[in-house]
Amino acid sequence: MEWRLGMSSFIGSTAILAIAAQVATAAATQITNVQVTPTSGGVNVVLQTSNGDRPQVFTVNRGNTLVADIVNTQLQLPQGSFSQDNPAPGISAVTVSQLDANSVRVTITGDGDAPSAQVNRGGNEIVLSVSPAGVTAQADSTPPAPAAPAPTPPPVAQAPAPEAPAINAPNSGNVMVPNPGITIDGVPVVSPSNTYTPPLQTRAVPPPLGDISFSNT
Repeated sequence: MEWRLGMSSFIGSTAILAIAAQVATAAATQITNVQVTPTSGGVNVVLQTSNGDRPQVFTVNRGNTLVADIVNTQLQLPQGSFSQDNPAPGISAVTVSQLDANSVRVTITGDGDAPSAQVNRGGNEIVLSVSPAGVTAQADSTPPAPAAPAPTPPPVAQAPAPEAPAINAPNSGNVMVPNPGITIDGVPVVSPSNTYTPPLQTRAVPPPLGDISFSNT
C-alpha cells in the first residue's frame, strides 16, 4: 500500500516538473518599445513586440488604477521601464514595468475612478485603448446642437394685375362723341339745330279721270 502511494506521489511530482519545464523553455515575447498616443476618447498604449509566442493579457481594476498583466513577456527597453505623467485629460499616469521573470505589468492611473481599456492584438503590437471613467456617459448626456434654420427664399416678383377697363354707364342726357365741326372752303358750316318735325301728312292722291276737275290737296 505504501509502495502505491509513493509511486502516485512520484508520478504527480514528475508531471508538475514537466509542465514547469515546458513553461520555462517557452520563448518569451520581447517588448522592445512603448508608445502612448492621445486619442479623442483617451490614449492608446502601444507595446511593440518581437519574437516569442502570442502573449495573454489580464486586466483588473484596483481603486482608481487599471492594472494589465501581460504573461510570458519580457521588457527589453534601454531605460528598463516606461513612465509618462498626464498623457491625456482624466489619466494621471501610465507605467510599464517588469513584474517577474516572464510577466510585464501596465499600470494606468485615473484622476477619479479607474479607467477602462480594450485590448487589441495585431501583427507585432499589443494596443490598450484606454478611456477615462465617465467619458462615454458625459458624451451621451450632451444635448445635440440645434439645427441651423433653413434659408428663407427671396420673394418672387409678381406682375401687377391688369386694371379692368372703365365702363361708362349709358346716359341719355350726354353725347358720347361730340359733333365735329364741318368746314367747306374754309367757311364753317353751322350744324342744324334740332327743330320740331311735324307729323307726317297723308300723301296727295291724283284726281280720278272724268268730270271732276278739282281734288283735295
